Amino acid sequence: MNITHGKATDFVAFKAGPTTADASTAATGPYHGISGARQFSGVASVPAVLQGSTVTVRLLQATAAGGTGSKLLAETEVVIPEDDPAITAPYTVTVNAVDSALDDAGGFAFVAVEVETSVAVAASGLLMLSGLRYSPEPQAGVQ
Repeated sequence: MNITHGKATDFVAFKAGPTTADASTAATGPYHGISGARQFSGVASVPAVLQGSTVTVRLLQATAAGGTGSKLLAETEVVIPEDDPAITAPYTVTVNAVDSALDDAGGFAFVAVEVETSVAVAASGLLMLSGLRYSPEPQAGVQ
């Protein structure tokens, strides 16, 4: 298999996440089916950087697209450093998980991104899925 050719979007799928004007209350995006995905990444983007505040991005798993039985899959919380000249807007935080972390026995087959901040600020999120399903060349045994 030659995976050196193709665009980056040939290897991943991007799915909608939450968008909110006030992320001080956690905002959860839609749940997406993850059939064929091996890795999941959630990305939170905060356009205004408020030093000393926190930005949290979570991956939530559920048994149905409506969020039935949702529970935490993975979480990253970052405290934006005070007086750090390297901090620029927009500020992004990522969280990652692999398919082996899913509760397969419980029937969890949907994932969503949740974004939360410690202060009232706009934020958005994005879900990225990757795995052999998204490879530009057919794989033996993978459809």
